[in-house]
Amino acid sequence: MNISTLARRNVIGHLQRYLAYFLSCSFAVTIYFAYATFTLHPEVVNGSIPAADIVRIGMIAAQLIIVVFSIFFIAYSNSAFLQVREKEFGLLSLFGMTNNQLRKLIYLEQTILSLAAIVAGIGFGLLFSKLFLMLMNFLLAVETPMQFQIIPRAFIETGLLFLILFQALTFFGLFRLKNRRIIDLIRAKKKPKPMPIASKWLTVLSITTLALGYTLAATANLFSAFFLVIPIVILVMIGTYFLFTQGMLALFKRLYANKNNLFRGTTLLTRTNILFRLKDHARMLFLTSIISAVLLTAGGMVFMFFQTFIDQGTKIVPQAIAWVEEDANQFQVIDPSAVEETFALSNQKIEYTVNTLALPGQMSLPVPYSNLIQDTEIMIVSQSDFNRVAQQKGLDTISLNTDEILLNTPFSTMATVYDDDDRTETLHVKEQELSVHIVSEIFGEALFSSAGPASSIIVVRDSVYETLAASFNESDKMRLMGYELENWKDAVDVSNEIKEQVNPAFAYSLQTRAPEYQMLIQASALTIFIGVFISLLFFIVQGSMIYLKLFTEIEDTKQQLCSLHRIGITKEESARIINRQVQFLFFVPFVVGSIHAAFAYAMLGSILSIQLWGSGVLVISIYFVFQVFYYLLTKYVYQRAVLA
Repeated sequence: MNISTLARRNVIGHLQRYLAYFLSCSFAVTIYFAYATFTLHPEVVNGSIPAADIVRIGMIAAQLIIVVFSIFFIAYSNSAFLQVREKEFGLLSLFGMTNNQLRKLIYLEQTILSLAAIVAGIGFGLLFSKLFLMLMNFLLAVETPMQFQIIPRAFIETGLLFLILFQALTFFGLFRLKNRRIIDLIRAKKKPKPMPIASKWLTVLSITTLALGYTLAATANLFSAFFLVIPIVILVMIGTYFLFTQGMLALFKRLYANKNNLFRGTTLLTRTNILFRLKDHARMLFLTSIISAVLLTAGGMVFMFFQTFIDQGTKIVPQAIAWVEEDANQFQVIDPSAVEETFALSNQKIEYTVNTLALPGQMSLPVPYSNLIQDTEIMIVSQSDFNRVAQQKGLDTISLNTDEILLNTPFSTMATVYDDDDRTETLHVKEQELSVHIVSEIFGEALFSSAGPASSIIVVRDSVYETLAASFNESDKMRLMGYELENWKDAVDVSNEIKEQVNPAFAYSLQTRAPEYQMLIQASALTIFIGVFISLLFFIVQGSMIYLKLFTEIEDTKQQLCSLHRIGITKEESARIINRQVQFLFFVPFVVGSIHAAFAYAMLGSILSIQLWGSGVLVISIYFVFQVFYYLLTKYVYQRAVLA
């Protein structure tokens, strides 16, 4: 038998152990190939689809994430495979296999696996490429759908990239055996494990760093977050590492020493197994908990941005079609009769109309998403006009005192500034100056268009408005126009048609909601589409790491259970021991990752002045369901392998 035949038989013989690794690598290749097929598609390269450059950049960034994560996963898996087979390598060396032959054997095994993963990944990618393009056509709402094409460069790029990646990591892994003696390899699994020692100070360090990281995350705001993100990440990672290497060890040693509860059923065996294997499991538990935290945080953010961007984009535009006429005596932007005629031809029904006069002025206001205050051009409307539109939009009406004004802005951070600190400002209107108090009931949804020369709407009491308006000529006033449609989401084409009728010199004064809403939906859907595949890859990889760790210890577990059977442990009790060990490996990282993600949600919510908990709970729940499924599948396969 030559080395090539031995390598092939070893791969087939260890297929159960290699299965999760093989499937994870194949899935990574599949996703990369699908993204490469899209980014290299002629219609994307030539820019003939909407936002082609932005979409392409997003896909390329996703490909980069896949490559980086693949490097990490393959290196970890190769290390685990070499470690579990050290005794086998020692025996082969004892039977006369030289170091060069041994390295050649390992190299051939890894090459066979990598080539099979690349071929399978590209094959599945090619199989699903048409479906992938159909989904992209739907998400981007392209007028002429991209046609499926076989792109040779995608095959070459994917194949070469992953082949180089696999080969480089294989050569790197071979150095582990370079200076190992035969006796060390043979005895690798025979060395008795002493009672693990937990450092009291490192346990305290774990608790302290986690507590400090969580505190900083919970108290961060928009202005401190930039400086705190990296320290928080470092503190949490340090705390998590020592939590598993020291803190968890100290906890289980305490449970081990608790004789009152130790001898119930198989608790003794379960806790003892976990205690003595924690040192070996610590790195894997640390990595999978960090992956879970990243996955849950990213997933919550994606869902949050999807909903927030759509809500914010809808609130910024007050009506389906809205504009500002800078001269109230004439319609320079577009004639309302032309707008109504276009609606009638398109069978669009008008829900309500806005036609309100406003006065130009100036006041110091906060700059959105900053802590700066600057003089800002404003438009002043009366309380009665504001209440009339608020009723049409189904919002609450207001009642102001003479010295009070209300700031109507769709920017939530600006509203937050004034909610936290009511301010008294000076309102400048022509030659007049009024000292006014900004009330805390700030509307975070636009009621009038602010697309003209002024960016904010100020509402004043009717008597104050009449006093200010007395010094204005009709031509000095502004006219705020708006048309709300019953089915505004279906008004993309009619909105674009109206845009074409607008006077080009005043195009900046027009706002349309449907086209912007469609763009937000497409961008958000594309983000979720990319994020789902990346998240799925992360999930499969972290589950595969647990699977690999279990199967690297399968021989030890079999020997242990065989010994336990001799002293009366039944098969059902053995299955219970295995079940609890697998539960520990799957769900402890999930719990730790969920706690990390919860504080990340709190931090992001504070920074962006939004609530992330709804999205976070949804993502954690979905992740938990998948985790349970992966756990049940792994437990079933592992129990069959161990108890067979």
